[in-house]
Amino acid sequence: EYDQKAIKKNWKENTPGIMKELIQMLSDIEIGEFTTGNTEEKVKQWINKKELGMGKVMNPFRLSVVGALKGPHLFDIIVLIGKEETLDRIKTGLKNIAIKVICDTHIWYYLGDGTINPDDIKDKNKLIATFNNIDELSRTFNLIDNSSHVRNSIQAIFMYMSEVIYEPPLIFLKKLANPDFKYDIEKNLGQILEFTQLIANGHDLDKSKKEDYRKHCQQRYENLQEAADIFNKEADKIREKITDKKKHKEENTIYLNRNLISFFVSTQTNDNGLPSDFEWNRIELFEHTLKQYFMELETTDMKVQPNDWYDLFQLIYVQPGDKIWTRENRWKNLVIKANMEKYLYEK
Repeated sequence: EYDQKAIKKNWKENTPGIMKELIQMLSDIEIGEFTTGNTEEKVKQWINKKELGMGKVMNPFRLSVVGALKGPHLFDIIVLIGKEETLDRIKTGLKNIAIKVICDTHIWYYLGDGTINPDDIKDKNKLIATFNNIDELSRTFNLIDNSSHVRNSIQAIFMYMSEVIYEPPLIFLKKLANPDFKYDIEKNLGQILEFTQLIANGHDLDKSKKEDYRKHCQQRYENLQEAADIFNKEADKIREKITDKKKHKEENTIYLNRNLISFFVSTQTNDNGLPSDFEWNRIELFEHTLKQYFMELETTDMKVQPNDWYDLFQLIYVQPGDKIWTRENRWKNLVIKANMEKYLYEK
């Protein structure tokens, strides 16, 4: 068992590479010289020579060996358990500790069609699929016009994901605030999951149902477009009233946005919104990017696109220490402008 909070704070993208180098360095120490004082001196000399910083090495080192950041002097522990056991524990840590990478739906398309080579996913980070991915892949015109493209994407999820978050984003957010909140995945998603499984297994839409399905996808798109139009009209009204963009950008809208997010949660769950003591830092990527998104709408010619809510709400799943993997420059730029670049899997 590893301390998950400690992992999120101390296990970074470059940590696996550092741990591999540490394994090599420790391997070069003779058994007879594997003493507390000598090993500690050699490790610290190596850290200084590499200019890595003590925390970047020692915290992941301790996590790998004991699973937590607390405990007796680390070098006493590794001498007690021995050199080989120490190396084995670091190697086990490399296998079992990884950064969670929440993938947008395009990433699964790219993995499915070979645009992204799965062998290039560095250090085997944990790829996470979400409700949004499944929902998008089950309601796309591509199932009519290019079903193999969708099939390959769903198969990529089955092959490369380490975990699936089945809750819709606002339900997920509600459960962050209240872990006891009940959501029946089988009842709410059973048909979608069965449908995507059939597509992955080689089934296509029944020819007699393709027209109905096309109408279903068209209606969904029109609903999303209608919602986008409403927001764009409101943004136009706000933009017309702004006389000083610089001053407007400096306004503190955090409480307005939090009330809106809480309202979304209440509407989706038919329950209370988020509590007053909710830990907002748990969704800082979503909150800050949403704030930047609204600011861009109000001060630039940016427009809401029909699929924006899928992309925005996907960020709810990304917790501190996790990464978001997208190749859409529009969203990457918004994340960067929101000073949340640390969350990007690909800069």
